Amino acid sequence: MKCEAGGESDVENLSGRYGYYLRCRACNQTQNSPQKCEVCDAKAKLRKKGPCFYRDCEACGSPRLVHTNPTPAEG
Repeated sequence: MKCEAGGESDVENLSGRYGYYLRCRACNQTQNSPQKCEVCDAKAKLRKKGPCFYRDCEACGSPRLVHTNPTPAEG
């Protein structure tokens, strides 16, 4: 996934009051997370398990890993 504003690929998926969204680590720009299935273009739901985000399609049942947030560096 890439930032729409700057084209950077260093984004993280976050959850907020209104659902999931992407935030660019370089410019802090935010955008909605995509909600369409990549297989059949139907409506899909995002779910989170640990640092991984999955998109589950309601029509074809296709689960797909769409993003993994980087883990913070241990220091």
